[in-house]
Amino acid sequence: MISLVAAAVMLSQPSIPSGWLTDWEQAKSASRASGRPIVANFTGSDWCPYCVKLDKEVFQTSEFKSWASKNAVLLTVDFPRRKSLPAQLEKQNDMLAAEFGVSSFPTVLFLSAEGDVLGTSGYLGDGGPTQWTDYARQQINYGKTIDRTGYPEAAGKDLRAANDVRGQKLSSMDFGTWITAKPELKGKTILVEFWATWCGPCIQMMPKLNKWQKEFGEDLVIVALSDEPASTVNNFMRKGRMDFAVATDETGKLIQEVGVESIPHALLISPDGVVRWQGLPTDPSDPLTTSVIRQTIRASKSQ
Repeated sequence: MISLVAAAVMLSQPSIPSGWLTDWEQAKSASRASGRPIVANFTGSDWCPYCVKLDKEVFQTSEFKSWASKNAVLLTVDFPRRKSLPAQLEKQNDMLAAEFGVSSFPTVLFLSAEGDVLGTSGYLGDGGPTQWTDYARQQINYGKTIDRTGYPEAAGKDLRAANDVRGQKLSSMDFGTWITAKPELKGKTILVEFWATWCGPCIQMMPKLNKWQKEFGEDLVIVALSDEPASTVNNFMRKGRMDFAVATDETGKLIQEVGVESIPHALLISPDGVVRWQGLPTDPSDPLTTSVIRQTIRASKSQ
């Protein structure tokens, strides 16, 4: 009887993949099932010397593997130079780097299943696996104590704009001429993305904007706002998919009010009209992430 009970308990436990995963969705599913955070290693595995040292001195050791088997879901986000990744994996990794503002390697993020950043790490010197896992534990434990029930706190950073409009209401929500159908803005969280058809980083944001619009559905309205002629924007839209609202205002009223100095530049506005996030979406010090948008929507619904 005891053996049958033990077997039943074992069968009821979630199956957690061992070793390093490469699929983000699989890592999130494993994290949800186990309650363990994700250790996401952003690496240049075949060219970055400190990435190689971190892997050899920490990740390949039996001490780290033992710690990880009980405390983490492991995810490799690789950016190799001498080998090719499958196209879908390369696309996923590029999106994750943009999502979390990762621009240097190695960068290790400790993440919740919802994509909340609990802490960060990297190569910590010659302290080996003990120093690394102790630091990881501290980062994760502290990250779990952060209150994410309210609106995101305004971070100290270079806004790339003359005016800090966070915590304020804009004087006007007139987006000029709608290229797509005018969306219903009342009662919605609004993400305004200042962009241009000639801006490479802006174009790189488009898949992420499509993803966010699909993920958050009617809770979020994304408005891509250019100051170019409508004909220029219309021509661009024939070349690529944009599953969100698009407008153009050649007078640049909103751009001038914010004092936008470089693009892409984003504003995340809660339904009460207050700007809750501002800046370069991929800013490493404070990126605009799925978690930030989710937190803003959740906070607005609890008001």
